Amino acid sequence: TTFNDVKFDGLMGLGWQSIAVDRVTPVFNDAVAQGVFKDPTFAFFLSDQPGESDSELTFGAYDENRFTGDVYWAPLSDATYWEFQLDGFMLGNDSFDLGNNRGMLDTGTSLLTAPAAAVKRLGAALGCTFIEQGLCVWETCPDLTKVPSISYVINNVQFELYAEDYIKQVPKKDGGQACLLEMQGMDGPPGHSIPVILGDVFLRGYYSIYSVGTKEIGLAVANYDSSKTVQAAPRSARRPRITRLRAH
Repeated sequence: TTFNDVKFDGLMGLGWQSIAVDRVTPVFNDAVAQGVFKDPTFAFFLSDQPGESDSELTFGAYDENRFTGDVYWAPLSDATYWEFQLDGFMLGNDSFDLGNNRGMLDTGTSLLTAPAAAVKRLGAALGCTFIEQGLCVWETCPDLTKVPSISYVINNVQFELYAEDYIKQVPKKDGGQACLLEMQGMDGPPGHSIPVILGDVFLRGYYSIYSVGTKEIGLAVANYDSSKTVQAAPRSARRPRITRLRAH
């Protein structure tokens, strides 16, 4: 089976009952209904170091030690996945059309995703080359301090990722480092778009809170100084940044 070669035994869905197989009640919702948790909220902190066991899932609350600054909330646009209205996307200081105004948070998706045509345009703008499986690579890593950031605009708040956050350095067989754009094109079947997915690449930078009670998501800059284990220096010395935009 799918789980024979992985280090876990299965998946626990934390989406909404509307998309559950046979419409069964999700585990967390069932626990809330039974009074196990007074606060119908859960939250994720994802380590930014491969192989570390410092990631944390909190049920019934969220851990204020795991983030810095304010929490910014956005209502769900659809109670299926944790889906919200995506107000915009930016490359550096410029707007960039992804061709989709639906976004979702998903800890089960490793990369960022967007419509394939938009990812191709983004790759061309960044100067990487597409290879098999729709991956975009640099055979020689660029100076990441000179590569523009990307930002997602959610509920009039801009959530920024620096190049070090969305471009991964990988060793080459002959020595040296190549670089990989951690965004992949993903299209739905004809006539059915799927949301832009903000997967683990995004969620390593931002502490994410999921409120079943109010049907909202909350995001704040992750606090890696709260680590319970000794870690190497984070991949990026620059931490993701949040900017509240002016109302038009």
